[in-house]
Amino acid sequence: MSCQKIGWGVNALKCPMEVAGFQKDVDDAIRTLQHERPDIFNGNYIDKAGAYYVGLIKVLDRKGLCAGYDGEELAVKIDNTYNEQYDVQTATGLVRFGPVSYRSTCYPASFPIQPGPLVPVTAGCTLPASRAVACGQESVGKYFTDVVAGIDQVISQRPELFDFNDTNLQGQPHLTNLDGYGNAVADAVAKKGYCARWDGKELQVKQGSNEFNEQYAITMSLTNVRRDPKIYRSTCYPADF
Repeated sequence: MSCQKIGWGVNALKCPMEVAGFQKDVDDAIRTLQHERPDIFNGNYIDKAGAYYVGLIKVLDRKGLCAGYDGEELAVKIDNTYNEQYDVQTATGLVRFGPVSYRSTCYPASFPIQPGPLVPVTAGCTLPASRAVACGQESVGKYFTDVVAGIDQVISQRPELFDFNDTNLQGQPHLTNLDGYGNAVADAVAKKGYCARWDGKELQVKQGSNEFNEQYAITMSLTNVRRDPKIYRSTCYPADF
């Protein structure tokens, strides 16, 4: 709501390092989120990166501050004169507090940039279209078992999509129709009660709400089937389709 009142940002003309004005607000927001959503953390380790940034944005919004995430840093503003950038996660996944988290001040405010249209709702999905704020890898993909079952079903029922005489080092068949395969897996997973979408590179899956979706790399280099545990790539908050 705070961002809606302030309006869109533009491409910043300059982003020098100055004196942080929102440092206490950002640090307090992290502590508040740790208290309100302990499921996101393990001490000061961030278990759910996407939920962490979305949670911080919501806490700051309650204070009348507009916040956003650009994939690397948390941006904060109170009007469009400028915004401040904060790096609130270390390379090892820990929360970063204090002056070291402040990175720069951008003039004019550089976010949020007006987005393009939402991805159309997939056929058979009863949930509305949604756009992600932040994505990050979590400890496990909740939908992994059903995604692999969908892949196995397509391999069994749609042999024309594969060349079983051309396998990779993992023994997985070559794809003769990449999009045909991706869309077939999406259809198979959807029939298990999910909303599923093949975006041309990864399988997107959500269920029950737009709180989050999971991303799965169901191919190896877009040429062969992939179905090992590492096909789970990230969780996006809110859902990204």
